[in-house]
Amino acid sequence: MKKINLTTYEASSAPLPQFLQGLKPESLLDLSWTDPALGVSDYAWWPTEIADGPIDADTQEYGAEILTVDVDRQVVVVTHEIIALTPEIIAQTIAVVKAAKTRECDLLAKAKRDGVTALNAAGEMASWPIKRAEAMAFLVSGLPTDAPNLAVEAEGEIALSDLVDKVMLKANQLSFLEAKVANANRHHNNSIAILATAADARAYDVTVGWPL
Repeated sequence: MKKINLTTYEASSAPLPQFLQGLKPESLLDLSWTDPALGVSDYAWWPTEIADGPIDADTQEYGAEILTVDVDRQVVVVTHEIIALTPEIIAQTIAVVKAAKTRECDLLAKAKRDGVTALNAAGEMASWPIKRAEAMAFLVSGLPTDAPNLAVEAEGEIALSDLVDKVMLKANQLSFLEAKVANANRHHNNSIAILATAADARAYDVTVGWPL
C-alpha cells in the first residue's frame, strides 16, 4: 500500500502507522474520519498495482519506483525505471551462461563416452591400451615376445596374428568413436565461445551432431 495526500494526490511509500494496522483496506481509502490529532486525516493508504512491462534481464534492470495515482480507482500504479546494465555486468553474465553451456556440453560428451565403454567390462576396457600397444608392436616385429599378454590370451585358442587383427580392429573402432565424440565436443565448445549474447548461449542446442 502507498500513502496518498488527499489534497495533492501525491503518493509516497511511507509505512502504515501502527495504530492503523489491522483496519480493513476500505477503511484506509479516506482517513478523514480519524481524529485530526493523529495527523492522518488528510491522508489515505491505497492498494498498489504493479504495471511493469518485461525487460531483458541480461541487459537491463529495474530502478526506482514510479508512482502514478489513479484517483478514480483509488489505487497506485507502480512501475519502475528501466536501467541499462553496464557493459562489464553484461559481459560477466554472458561468460557465466557460456560456461554453464560448455559444462553441459562436456557432460554430454562424457555420457557419450560412457555409453561406448559400458558395452565392455571395466577390466577389459582398462586392458585395451596395453593390448593395443602389444598388437602394434607385434605388427612391426612379428615377435610373440613383443605381445606377451596377447600371446597368453591366444595360446591354444587362436593364432596370435589373428588375435592381433581382432584387437586392432576393435581398437580402431573405439579410437574412431572417441575421435568423433571429441570432434563434436570441440565443435560445440568453439561455437559456444563465439556467441554474442547470453540469450543465444542459453538457446544453443548441444544435443545435435554427435556420432552416437
